[in-house]
Amino acid sequence: MTFPDILDLNSFIDEDDQMPSLENTETGEMNHTAHNNQEETNDEADKLNKAASMVATNTKNKREQENRGPYVYELFSIMIHSGSAAGGHYYAYIKSFTDGLWYCFNDQHVTRITYDDIRKTYGGGVSGYRGCYSSAYSSSTNAYMLMYRQVDPKRNKTFVSVQDFPEHLLKLMEEMKQVEETEKKQREVEKNTCKIKLFGLHPETNKLLDAKLEVHKDKTLVEATEMAHKLLEFEDTVPVTQCRLVKYDEYNDALEKSYEGEEQTLMGELLGGVKSQYLFDLFLETRKEDEEFQVYKYGGVTLRVSVIDLKEEYISNPITIRAYLTMSVKELKNTISTKTGLPLESMRVVLEKYYNDLRLLAAPSKTLQAENFAKSNKVYVECNDGADALLSFPQSKLHKILDRHANTIRLFVTLPPLQPNSKTISPNNVDNQENAIEKSLGNLQIDQKDCKNHDNATNSIGSGITTTETQGQSDNEIASYREATKINDAELNSLLSKDKNKDTEICDSKTSEETSNKQESETNNDASLTKTNSEKRDNDDKEKDDSCPEKEFKEDWDNEINSTNAEDEESSSLNCENKKQWYFKTGECVEPSTESRVIDVQVDKRITLKAFKNCLEPLVGVSSQNFKIYRVYANNQEFEIVRLTDTLQSHSDEGKISVKLGRALKKGECRVKVFLLSPNEAEPCKFLFDWILAKGQTVRSSKIEIQVELKRSSDLDIPLNRLRLRKKSWKNPAAVYVDTQVYDEDIPIFSNWELFVEILQEPEKVESSGQLVLFVRRWLPSQFKLEPFQEVILDDCTVVELRKQIGVISGISTDCIDFAKGRGAFPSEISLLEMQTDLEWNPHVTTLNSWPLYITDDGAVIYYRDSKEELIDLTEEQKKEIRKKENARY
Repeated sequence: MTFPDILDLNSFIDEDDQMPSLENTETGEMNHTAHNNQEETNDEADKLNKAASMVATNTKNKREQENRGPYVYELFSIMIHSGSAAGGHYYAYIKSFTDGLWYCFNDQHVTRITYDDIRKTYGGGVSGYRGCYSSAYSSSTNAYMLMYRQVDPKRNKTFVSVQDFPEHLLKLMEEMKQVEETEKKQREVEKNTCKIKLFGLHPETNKLLDAKLEVHKDKTLVEATEMAHKLLEFEDTVPVTQCRLVKYDEYNDALEKSYEGEEQTLMGELLGGVKSQYLFDLFLETRKEDEEFQVYKYGGVTLRVSVIDLKEEYISNPITIRAYLTMSVKELKNTISTKTGLPLESMRVVLEKYYNDLRLLAAPSKTLQAENFAKSNKVYVECNDGADALLSFPQSKLHKILDRHANTIRLFVTLPPLQPNSKTISPNNVDNQENAIEKSLGNLQIDQKDCKNHDNATNSIGSGITTTETQGQSDNEIASYREATKINDAELNSLLSKDKNKDTEICDSKTSEETSNKQESETNNDASLTKTNSEKRDNDDKEKDDSCPEKEFKEDWDNEINSTNAEDEESSSLNCENKKQWYFKTGECVEPSTESRVIDVQVDKRITLKAFKNCLEPLVGVSSQNFKIYRVYANNQEFEIVRLTDTLQSHSDEGKISVKLGRALKKGECRVKVFLLSPNEAEPCKFLFDWILAKGQTVRSSKIEIQVELKRSSDLDIPLNRLRLRKKSWKNPAAVYVDTQVYDEDIPIFSNWELFVEILQEPEKVESSGQLVLFVRRWLPSQFKLEPFQEVILDDCTVVELRKQIGVISGISTDCIDFAKGRGAFPSEISLLEMQTDLEWNPHVTTLNSWPLYITDDGAVIYYRDSKEELIDLTEEQKKEIRKKENARY
């Protein structure tokens, strides 16, 4: 395929600018034009092979135009696509009107071309090689679009020359040239810039810093050290004369080599040239004023040496020492003694090979290679206590401190706002905090007879706090099932005494300073009080609904709980024999305001949630049962930690914990969100409160609790037989729960579950989970409006039953009932203007669980109408008014 350089359209246009007949075109002039074009193409191909002959082409084009007429066009631009339909690249060939030569414009590159290049744009067969964009119909130089212009100079104009540009364009061009020149210089600099990762240990905070060091290849090592010193912001902490750059292996955390005597060496030579990526990094090492840098040679190992003070139970920040695998343990001690100034005679050296793998280096003649030293090692040194050295290493205080150090993490704990009557510790006084914790938690040693009070047993070790925990459950926890179904103390008291405040918080009804005897006494009192109120509720509910005796459910529930409590008490008694000590220490208050108290806590990550909460009790101001622990992730999402036996092993150093007031979950419990369902309100779904349900609990018992909470928090006094619980599936009301159903047996429950509370206008009529409960809404075509939602209860899932129940509530004959299923999430809103046309009225089905209805659960919305009712005709103004109201509502 070819295309002409000269395009003659004179034969297609007559003198009156009318198109000639197709017969004349096909028989005479068109053949003549095609013949001439072919001759001209061949002629041009010979002339354009030489760039100088292109100027002659312009003269010939003008002569041809004068001979043939005004409608002669010459090719001056070709847009080319390289690739295939799947993707590729565009560039252009453009003919200059000044010199008559062709040029290729490919992004920022402009080059001169010949006619051979133009011929390649004709296309052709498939080449043997296919690139990433190629296919069966691909080419690297396909002409995508051709541009012609008239040869007649009267019909076109030449481009404006630079000298004729307006002043503002000349100024803009100059600015663009300067920017281009600057970018060109910058690219030149970038080509000669070494970019390598830089690390450094801050002299004061001992925090590892990292940055990207960009240094010109012609800069010396001294100049690069100054740049690194400034880049890591060491100016205010250590002078640059006490810094040096060394070769560093980030993966193994090992110092590879120092550059003594190469201070004036160029960085390009030192780093092996300018590369996109280096196989090593640089480390900015610092020293004290009176120290000398150690020489690092290839083949050595890096030691991070920390000195331990047994009396203060303090571990210093590590210092870096270089050693070699051929050195003996005795020689290593000499090196450490020289670096730290510690006495050699009483020195004990411990190697931490892996996490919590502590090894005392007791054989002076063994080499470091025999002791399995790696490229980078953690080493601990102690020289203070001679008595502790006589003990076996696993039993020594040194081992205990190192074990604690390896498992200690730092957490930022956000505490709730201070409560008016709570006994909290001032976060600004750390010493007072620790004294208060020690005073509150008591002595660490626990006798077997005091096992029931093990929650409060702790002991202080050094500057921190160590708490003792057992793997069992306390008396309050083993009654989790009972407390899940009974009303809390504040709510019971509010029911029995009118003089008590209805808004009493749960956390204010209990104190954190209870002894074992008081807990047992109050547990008995609570049980008696619960029984009294349960009987009172039984009598009230029996008057309202005799069909569901509360006493039978209460007795069955208590029997099941008593059995569970016995098993838990036995398990708790056995676990009390295995007491463990965990480290807990509070630091500074990061945010000391009463609205947001953030405490810096150091704690052994092996501590269980139960013991951790016990340690936080004095800081929160309420008992551990009345606050919850949430883990805060990087995206600020919070998830409650529930299992008391879980440890903090999965928490990272400098992680975040949030403490919130409210009863914590116990074994077998789930926290649910309770919403109010009001189908005919402007806000049909409204959040009420969080609640706790227990596995094995009946729906009726949970309704009793929620009934009390509704009265307390929302001042809603609802009879029990008019209170309904149902599943919440996103925004949609779903299955209705009957009183006899049991959670986790008949009804699956899980964390962050949601349910609806629905207030009925009359006593509950749903008796079985096999019934189908639907929302129906009548459409009145003659009035162009929808009536409020109503409810129908179907005994079987058939269309006949649906029409029958709709007929009962509407009075419409079943033969005249049209129905359609609502679309979208509840309440299935639809424009009144689309009611007649957009819904699928009277689908051809006999059962509701078949397509297109597919109604298998409660809560579906059904629209219905009287087939005899005629549709009213609306004016355009009425339609606009309806749209306006609907837009305002939505």
